[in-house]
Amino acid sequence: MDASMLLAGPRGRRMLLLFALEASDAVEGDLNERVFAADLLLDPDPPTPVRMTSGGIELPENVFGHLAYMPLPAARRLDRNRASAPDPDAVSAAVERVVAAFDSTVLPDVSGEALAAALADAVSVARYWQPADGTDVLLAREELKDPLARVAERVAASPHADWWASPVAERSQHAMLWDGEDPVPPVDSSRTQLIELRRHLEEREKTARDEKWAGKVSAEWWSAPSWPITGPRTARLLPDGSPVGALLVEDDFGWEEGESIELEVPGGLRIFEIDGADAWVDLCRRFPIEVTEQKRGDWRRTTERDGPWVMPDWAAVAEEYDAVHLQVAAYLQAAGRALPVTDEAATVLAGWDPDATYWFTDRVRYVGERTRWVMNDDDKRIRWERDSG
Repeated sequence: MDASMLLAGPRGRRMLLLFALEASDAVEGDLNERVFAADLLLDPDPPTPVRMTSGGIELPENVFGHLAYMPLPAARRLDRNRASAPDPDAVSAAVERVVAAFDSTVLPDVSGEALAAALADAVSVARYWQPADGTDVLLAREELKDPLARVAERVAASPHADWWASPVAERSQHAMLWDGEDPVPPVDSSRTQLIELRRHLEEREKTARDEKWAGKVSAEWWSAPSWPITGPRTARLLPDGSPVGALLVEDDFGWEEGESIELEVPGGLRIFEIDGADAWVDLCRRFPIEVTEQKRGDWRRTTERDGPWVMPDWAAVAEEYDAVHLQVAAYLQAAGRALPVTDEAATVLAGWDPDATYWFTDRVRYVGERTRWVMNDDDKRIRWERDSG
């Protein structure tokens, strides 16, 4: 995995920041406070500070994946200016302070625990239906390129990140079951579900065009082959034996317990590997379906690009491939970006969890018993553990 992949997209850059905070114990230090101050200045829709304390304000845990604090006088000064555009000089000063804090942060050796925590938090704050938040705006600035590159080189060189650029683990595929649901049946041999998804997208495109609501409402912002079709979605197990599908979840519903079940994958299946942004673009170029009118509102807000949009026609993809796997490094590089497909059209990889594989064949089957998992965040780093009760 090349370090440049971690710098290209908003999810990769967010992971690098979170690793710097998590692994260096900077959570209580200058880097955290300065990023928060810059976030409030740059966020087009900043969150309302919550819970005043004697030392300042306390943020929700899901802002950076942990609790953060800022002196109350500074928070009040920032809050007064929220309704107006930030002063350019104030923004420049805030960014310079972040860069200085990055430069003074000593990065330790990469641990698997810290890397997993940073990755999970970066995935959990992904959003494709509104503008980038202040932290993502900050991390995309040119001034942050070199500080983030230092972190990217450290992460990319770690053996703990080797699996991020590996193909699907065919002998270790597990589906997550939430809220007591049953496993999703395999796609039938005629691929009825995928044909129905194509029909669904075509109908929504026509409705959006006829009713002229394109760009005015938030709709189905994902491009993964998920709802409303049904088909197995799986991911591998981590070295500690816990399922990746529990740890790395976009737009989750706050699940704190769930079950996993193994999916048996026979040899010889045709699996398309999304190993980078170019591979996703290639899939869209070879099997395009237009989604301009139905996706425009969400994808324009999150990418600031307006124009024709396409995504893969999954029914057409399934005629050539039995499954599609998204590598973690590719997710960090591509997710949330406007990626050109043709001179006119672009695409967005959205709503696809890292390492997830979608299966388009009835040759896979579930085996074994369900395993129950519970979330443990006692040390502020989320881990999934087998339910011993």
